[in-house]
Amino acid sequence: MLDDRRLALIDTARLRMHRGAAETPVTLTELVEQHGGPLRVDVVRFDGIGDWILTFPLLSALAHDERIGTVRLVAPPAHRGLLARLRGIEVVSEEVWASHHTPWPHGGAGKVLAISALGQLRTRRAGRRRAGGTDLVVLPRWDTDRGQNCLAYAVGTGATIAGHDPMLQPQATRKEQRDRAAIALRAEDVRGHAHEAERLALLGETIGLRMPRDARAVRDLLGMPQHRSLAGFVALHTGAHDAFRRWPRERWAELIHLLLDRTALDVVLIGGPEDAAVHPPLVAIDPERVRSEAGRSPLRDLPDLLDGADLMIGCDSGPAHIAAALGVPTAVVSVFPEGDDPNHPNSPDRFGVRSAGGSVIIRPGRMEQSFAELDDARRTALIAAIPASTVLAGALDLIDAEEAPQ
Repeated sequence: MLDDRRLALIDTARLRMHRGAAETPVTLTELVEQHGGPLRVDVVRFDGIGDWILTFPLLSALAHDERIGTVRLVAPPAHRGLLARLRGIEVVSEEVWASHHTPWPHGGAGKVLAISALGQLRTRRAGRRRAGGTDLVVLPRWDTDRGQNCLAYAVGTGATIAGHDPMLQPQATRKEQRDRAAIALRAEDVRGHAHEAERLALLGETIGLRMPRDARAVRDLLGMPQHRSLAGFVALHTGAHDAFRRWPRERWAELIHLLLDRTALDVVLIGGPEDAAVHPPLVAIDPERVRSEAGRSPLRDLPDLLDGADLMIGCDSGPAHIAAALGVPTAVVSVFPEGDDPNHPNSPDRFGVRSAGGSVIIRPGRMEQSFAELDDARRTALIAAIPASTVLAGALDLIDAEEAPQ
């Protein structure tokens, strides 16, 4: 995340995206009448897989609405495997300078390039390739430092755009607030803070969709059976995209010892090839009851493995969101302190997991200094200080609550 000063400097050089006079608000039914049949809908996100998973209820509502003909996802290439298993939905990967998940220079300079006018132009050109091929573009999130040029893509298509009103988004820049004229279907969220799931539900209702109320719709979207079959293990994901969001390996070792001592559950370590490289010492704790599946199967197949877990424990990352979406009891070790800015991109208050099977966020207590002011070294020390015993207690409470008589 770039600080406010850098964002303000970048914003001075960014392009306005509106098309002139504000568009007249329309309804989904009116759009169908205008286009003479079911709509072709694009949903555009250039951020993380966890953000996409929070969007699954909205995607389910679109896929099951008779007024919608096709739903097409425009997403970073890294997410294609998982998104491609969604039933009745097409996925297109866009190689645009739009997020840290697509090919662009790394570091602060790279991010400036991605969200600068140059990044906007490149992304809008990608949208123009879709011109005439879509009737409605839905933007779950599109502000500068998080939505990262989604609006430029949508404007390039020439289609009607649905998204949150930037005048009511505290993190939107002034130029983006003036770009509200580009959005015909505006979700007007007057709350200063709301969880992303609630914001997306409001967007769906603004569009005119019937939003699902439980996890069954997401399981159906993923092609999963409606009921889970537990396999007697706890899944642990030791990784995270940012180094400061990773709980140290020695803490994971302590947690594994506690789990093996106090439960009858086996331990299954999950993740990608980079996670597999740090797993051997953890497996060595008890090779009979601890195994690593990291790097052995693609992201697309991870829901099938996680669906059998009695419990999921991980850092703030995509696998934790996948488990939660399936209804697995999920505990997350978060670096983000209590009482800090709820709209920060690392805040579980806005972007944390939510599971029908129960979820808990284990995080540092309130701090005098804001999280945004801490460097990576201090953030790393913050998450490292969270005891394994605290994580175990929070996680086991989820299982106890699930097993308690109703």
